Amino acid sequence: MNCTHMTAALLTAAALLLGACGGSQPPAGGETALEHAQEHFDREYQCPMHPDVTSDAPGQCPICGMDLVEVRQVQPRQGSPLFYRHPHNPSVTSPTPRKDEMGMDFVPVYADSPGGDGSVLLSPAMVNNLGVRTASVRRGALSQSIETVGAVAYDERGRVEVRVRVDGFVERLAVRAEGEPVRRGQALFAVFSPRLAAAQREFVHALDLGEPSLVAASMQRLQSLGLDAASVARLRETRSVSERVTYHAPVDGVVLMLGIRDGGLAEPGMSAMTIAPVDRYWVVAEVPEADAARV
Repeated sequence: MNCTHMTAALLTAAALLLGACGGSQPPAGGETALEHAQEHFDREYQCPMHPDVTSDAPGQCPICGMDLVEVRQVQPRQGSPLFYRHPHNPSVTSPTPRKDEMGMDFVPVYADSPGGDGSVLLSPAMVNNLGVRTASVRRGALSQSIETVGAVAYDERGRVEVRVRVDGFVERLAVRAEGEPVRRGQALFAVFSPRLAAAQREFVHALDLGEPSLVAASMQRLQSLGLDAASVARLRETRSVSERVTYHAPVDGVVLMLGIRDGGLAEPGMSAMTIAPVDRYWVVAEVPEADAARV
């Protein structure tokens, strides 16, 4: 072999050796081999149905068996994790690495972790797979309506009961039937009571004696028997004893229940009538259980 042939053979061998070793030419795009490897491995794959199931390589979800989808490139973390959370229950956390009851590793949470502030983060791939649609909140009429049967009723929170405080007989009943309207301050009925007359005479006698303690005790007894402040003041001024106590309507409304009649026996604590206000009403509607979620 002459010198020319030997030189050509050496050059060919050197070219083959450089080609086998990869040469000095970088990968396409001008990136180095390290950057190419970093781009290949620094990726995250996630289950479309279980976002907490992640992996750094393609695979399948151990829960539902769906293929993991690539969601984004993982940026290198700076510093140590703040804590570790359960892969399926974010409320369960641990200060150190551990595994859950299924043997899966707890997920490290860093200061810049997406969703670390409690928000929910969905990648574009997951939004597409789940069919998520968003819209701006606006005020307007509901597009659906429910037709049902209802009834107008009185406001239960405003009902007032008129109770008798002294025993006797009912007189001067101004309400004859349920459903009649009454006005606040209107006289509803009177009760004839010898016991009330005796209590008034005791009060007048205490006033004549001028004993403050007796006067206070007698006045308290009259109030417990249903005599209002105006009637007590009139008795103090006129010294005129009455055997009847008159009951007045406490509010404007309609009589829903009438428990007394003219000439009937009245006893302490009995409910004479119930009055419901008429300034507001309720509408009680029967909604089928299948439509309850739409209300």
